[in-house]
Amino acid sequence: MSYIRMRKQADGSTRYTAVIRIRVGKAIVHQEAKTFAHRSAAQTRP
Repeated sequence: MSYIRMRKQADGSTRYTAVIRIRVGKAIVHQEAKTFAHRSAAQTRP
């Protein structure tokens, strides 16, 4: 499962965090997150 989270910074700019989770049953076996300045970059990066 993956999703993109939008966050406002203290200076008013917007950052996008792409979060990837791999589950086996109900247990999360792996999770990664990376932050980008642009939503298009967060959508295209693996």
